[in-house]
Amino acid sequence: MAPLYSLFCVTKPTALPVEVFRLMRRVGTKVYTDGGVVTQVASYGNNELAYPVKRAGETFNEGEMWQMGFHASPGFVKDLRKLLSEDHRVLRQLVTKEPRYPPLYYFSAQAIDEFVTAQKTQEELEHEADLLELEREKLKEAEKASTRLRGYFDSRAVFDDTEARSRETVSGRQGKPAKHGGKRREQFEPEEVNSMADLEEEVTLDQIVSEMKRYEMLRSGIEELLEDTTLTQEEREELTEEKEKAEVVISQASERVESYQRELAVLQREWVEELNEYAKKAEEIESMLKSEEYGEEEKEALAQFKEDLKKRGAKIEEQFHTVEAYSQYCLDVARGDLDLGDVRKLEKLELDSDSDSDSDSDSSEPREN
Repeated sequence: MAPLYSLFCVTKPTALPVEVFRLMRRVGTKVYTDGGVVTQVASYGNNELAYPVKRAGETFNEGEMWQMGFHASPGFVKDLRKLLSEDHRVLRQLVTKEPRYPPLYYFSAQAIDEFVTAQKTQEELEHEADLLELEREKLKEAEKASTRLRGYFDSRAVFDDTEARSRETVSGRQGKPAKHGGKRREQFEPEEVNSMADLEEEVTLDQIVSEMKRYEMLRSGIEELLEDTTLTQEEREELTEEKEKAEVVISQASERVESYQRELAVLQREWVEELNEYAKKAEEIESMLKSEEYGEEEKEALAQFKEDLKKRGAKIEEQFHTVEAYSQYCLDVARGDLDLGDVRKLEKLELDSDSDSDSDSDSSEPREN
């Protein structure tokens, strides 16, 4: 069958309906004379134009619009365009070649898929089937590697009660706030807290070191998997990539720990200055107590103030040594000077000492007869 064309024509609004009908019939007759077929005729009535159109000395802002679909030879279309351009009643005309098949949006998704598949050659279909099968095999291999890796880490990541308590110890315990960056503010009075430096950096160090140990365990597990000689090249590359990611996280955490180490050094200097101020105040109170200008009640108040300064200084000094030891511990873990085995030994030793101290305190309590 000849190609399908569509004629869209705009005639003068002053043309009579009978004249427009005769023009349509004239075009249809030409189509059938040439051996073609008219498939559709539609009239859209008088409509406003997008812009004024000049024709034979007149300007028109409106036009009668109609459309005709037909099958015809390409040579006929060329003659039709010439015929319409010579007609004084035609303001604008456009002939377009329609696609061989109807627009795809007339069909469902399934019909579109069937239509597209029908246009493909057998070689294209076989090639797509091979690609799909290859993709399925890659997906299966990835699932196997993921299952193997997940099973390994599930077995390694099961912590018993002792290990869980050790992790809680490192991340800070509320029961004994003076150890390992916990909430140490609980052992001070509110007015003392307001006058002392903030200890939030230690809590952050706990979190960083805990995260580093998890990634260190991940890296060691991947290294053990990489020793498996049955791994495919793709699996080995994936494991190597995961190992590199873990090393990047460990390196970043190490840099953060060193940064906090420098900030803790500043914090310790502030505590030293505060201890020096307490020492100066203690000297002033001592000289005031030796003076005879003050009465007994005033001297008692000064003596109590001196005792309070001494207690506060002792607490700050204890805090100073605790932070110094703990920050060094974090730095050793970050630099790799302490491996996971050493860390677990330290945590187990601390747990044993805690349980011994608890048992001693229980045994020291008086028993009822």
